[in-house]
Amino acid sequence: MKRIFSLFSMLLISIASFAQGVEFFEGTFAEAKAEAKKQNKYIFLDAYTTWCGPCKMLKKKVFPEKIVGDVMNEHFINIAIDMEKGEGIELAKTYQVKAYPTLLFFDADGNEIDRLVGALPAEEFVEAIKETLKPENQLVTLKANVYDVKTPSKEDLSKYLNKVYGAYKTDDVMLGKFLALVTDGDLKVKENTDLLIKASYVSGIESGLLPYFDKIDAEEKAIEGAKNNLAYNTLRNAVRANVSEEEFNTKVELVKKEIPESTSIIAQSEAQFYMKKKDYAKANMAVDQLAASMSDEKRVSSVLNSFAWKYYEANVEAKHMKKALTWINRSVMIDANYANVDTQAHVYKALGKTEKAIEAAQKSIELGKAAGQDVSSTEELLKELSKNN
Repeated sequence: MKRIFSLFSMLLISIASFAQGVEFFEGTFAEAKAEAKKQNKYIFLDAYTTWCGPCKMLKKKVFPEKIVGDVMNEHFINIAIDMEKGEGIELAKTYQVKAYPTLLFFDADGNEIDRLVGALPAEEFVEAIKETLKPENQLVTLKANVYDVKTPSKEDLSKYLNKVYGAYKTDDVMLGKFLALVTDGDLKVKENTDLLIKASYVSGIESGLLPYFDKIDAEEKAIEGAKNNLAYNTLRNAVRANVSEEEFNTKVELVKKEIPESTSIIAQSEAQFYMKKKDYAKANMAVDQLAASMSDEKRVSSVLNSFAWKYYEANVEAKHMKKALTWINRSVMIDANYANVDTQAHVYKALGKTEKAIEAAQKSIELGKAAGQDVSSTEELLKELSKNN
């Protein structure tokens, strides 16, 4: 009887501790909206992916906390959806989710009112939620403040744009209005320079920001980074939009003209573009150019590993897989670690070199265990290789 009571007590404690954190609704997004309407609550959507590290941090260390559960359960119907599975794929398109985690907030009618991007510790997360609960701080309100008037003030534009860029979104129309009001004196004010640098995280050259980075009062490293951001976003957006080769080359020429120092960014974008087009001959040249343009050997190792793995995942034909093998062998030679030796094992497997694949898998597992990493996927690969050898 004591044992039964003890087990029952443990079960109650377990249930109580689980209930302390965020209670997530089980069902579809449409059902969550209906429940929010019924209870007259906001909706909180945790838009996550399985590979996103900060998403895992939120799930394990933030959402289970009582202080987080107290505020979230009182005000929201909470739902978590993988943006790469089921209805999440369409939701990601509908709400333009481009970074993870993206935390979306809706009113009881299902209209988006605010969003946050990234993970915060529990206490900071609660403070951010409390700010989101204030209508005057919500993105929807700040947007109305600049769109519902003929001539929005510089202050209202600044507040709105700060919120927009923090949500990993863009609004070049309102950015243009803000820049038109900015004086040379304003470009010496930290609040304004911080906003322009923040804008570069998601903006391209077409935003009109570039000339201002030659005028702002900021550290040279920050200015250089902002210009590189503009180059990267210009080409990344073209790759994502799957534009024609002619359109892509036009963007490349624009970047070369406006930000000529962005050689590595151009080569990386070309490699990604031609991979997406499955033109592996041109992708091969672009990856080689990218590696040649980089002075940091550790970065070279990481980049070569990344592209070799992409070739393996794409199951490219043998002549291109052999190219991937040269990349991964160089990567391992520079800095052998669990990840790149695992890639090496997979590439050897794809080329039918089973014995070399086994040798690489064994080495990868050894390196991974020494570094305290999860090596289970490589162990599965080794079992498969050994069985077929």
